[in-house]
Amino acid sequence: MAPSRTGFLITAAFIGPGTITTASLAGADWSFGLLWAVVVATLLAFVMQDMSARLGLLTHTGIAGNLRKGLAGTSLKHILMPAIALLMLVSSSLYQAGNITGAQQGYLLLAPQFTPPEYSLLIPAAITLIAAQLPLTGHFSRFENLLTFIVIAMVLLFGATLVYVVLTPTPEVITPTSADHRHSTLLLVSALIGTTIIPYNLFYHSTLQAGAKPENISAYISRLRKDYLLSIGLGGAITAILLATAALTLHGRNEAIEFADLPRQLYLLMGDFGHTCFAIGILAAGFSSALIAPLATATAISELMGWPAGCHQLTTRLLVPLICLMGLIIGTLPVKPILLIVFVQAGNALLLPLITLFLLYIIFRNKINTHWLESCFGLATLLFTLFWGVQQWVKIINN
Repeated sequence: MAPSRTGFLITAAFIGPGTITTASLAGADWSFGLLWAVVVATLLAFVMQDMSARLGLLTHTGIAGNLRKGLAGTSLKHILMPAIALLMLVSSSLYQAGNITGAQQGYLLLAPQFTPPEYSLLIPAAITLIAAQLPLTGHFSRFENLLTFIVIAMVLLFGATLVYVVLTPTPEVITPTSADHRHSTLLLVSALIGTTIIPYNLFYHSTLQAGAKPENISAYISRLRKDYLLSIGLGGAITAILLATAALTLHGRNEAIEFADLPRQLYLLMGDFGHTCFAIGILAAGFSSALIAPLATATAISELMGWPAGCHQLTTRLLVPLICLMGLIIGTLPVKPILLIVFVQAGNALLLPLITLFLLYIIFRNKINTHWLESCFGLATLLFTLFWGVQQWVKIINN
């Protein structure tokens, strides 16, 4: 796949309901206090995306396939490979629950009068059905692109609102949000990291690059890095814009932020029409992510287990609906939508130490040449994700 198309997919992956919700909640609760987490997460995303893509390009095998090769000669392969596959399945199902919930909340914001409470499950069920079947046709890229452009248009409105608020003097003094209504920094920073470094994204793009056959590998890697720098940098900038807009429009409230409060960010610029624009944008973001996540995970699991991959393969046709169904079940749990989406993103961050360890092990095992600076960045990424992951697990156990 051409680097430009890969970069487009990475940028699109950034703008899901998880990013919109998490960045908005971080800004609403802590103003600009967690902006550092966006910068750190963006740098880590570039390092990990670069390592995974080069691994796929130089070994002609994705992360999952390399894991299979690495475990093939061990006595624990029959335990470890299914365990990793199961972990990927559960992780993707949780992520899919956030996608479905985001799309559902977008619809409810857009047309609440058409959804009586007794039929509330019909919306996520319909989203699940489409997400489980459309990717298997292999002809959904145009629809995916349309949804992505809708989401980008919404992000531009956030940017315009941010500029408007900054340039328009206001006599109001924004006071800190009450500590009783703020979510913990550990949860939000974890969610910001998890929504920026998406595990399935690393596996998927590593597999995509495994199929590339450039004539000049050095030149191709150079173009790929520039493309990643632009796309991941743009994704990080989008997250920062969302956080900053929420910091200037939602911070200082004396009650807990609910999902229905998020459209208020666009009211200053667009009035009540901002509600409609946000609803359409979050609906498109949820739908877009819900289409690509199960297929990408099914591809990675098939590669790991040595099964044939592809839209028309039986294993893919079983895994994609299974991930969507599990996501639907998780999404119907009695949890506030905004918290469900944030917790799912934080769950992604729990997997990062393991994925980073896998990446470094495979890179050194295959003796892929790396600059000393890249090795330092890789080890720093591992230490950071390990430190942060241990903190999260300790917090979970204590609670």
